[in-house]
Amino acid sequence: MRRLFIIFLLVVIAFYSALYMYGLVQLRRARQVVASVKQLRVGSFQLDRPFGTSELHCTPDQRCYVLISNLPFVEFWDRRGIHVVPPLFPWGWWNVLAQLGFDNAGRVTDKELGIDNGRYHQFGMVGISVRDDAALNDPCHHPAIALHPGYFPRREMRTGALLIDVSKTAAQPFIDRAFDIHLDCLNTVRGCTTPGDVAPSAWNDIYSAKDVNFDSSKCKITIR
Repeated sequence: MRRLFIIFLLVVIAFYSALYMYGLVQLRRARQVVASVKQLRVGSFQLDRPFGTSELHCTPDQRCYVLISNLPFVEFWDRRGIHVVPPLFPWGWWNVLAQLGFDNAGRVTDKELGIDNGRYHQFGMVGISVRDDAALNDPCHHPAIALHPGYFPRREMRTGALLIDVSKTAAQPFIDRAFDIHLDCLNTVRGCTTPGDVAPSAWNDIYSAKDVNFDSSKCKITIR
């Protein structure tokens, strides 16, 4: 009986050690994807490996994506619409999703990066969207844009997730703040307690912009 217990214990240790090591490998791949998304320019022509990986999936609506996760066979779960995974991991499960849209000529129209630790449901924990959007340069859309044109971090009202909208014309310092991403906490027992653990710069910018002094009387109100 004691021998069976020892064998069982060794099997459990080996199982979780393998999962942890797999998570570390995936974490390294996820960092490469994040770096590739940051460097990819909206308006440029689509590359053969836009996210630095050959594991690219494209859909008929002219969007391509890559999904990196510490959950083995994540595509199997995703294809079946299973997004709530049993807590097999002491450090939790996570995924990093990068996707882009492109036009008929092959030019990139927008790019997105999503980081999910399974606690924020619909929007994931952190979502970054880079696109051509005039509203992202208009403080009348949101006063905080007066402080950083083309860059609009905010909290999603229902889940508290961090959403970051970036214009393709945003200045490089704002792009750097949007993509100031730290993934190390994903593969720890403590996990990422808030989106600020993953995107500290954008998280802090939400609160620093609360008292922005913008004269909204300059905005034109259109009545339809």
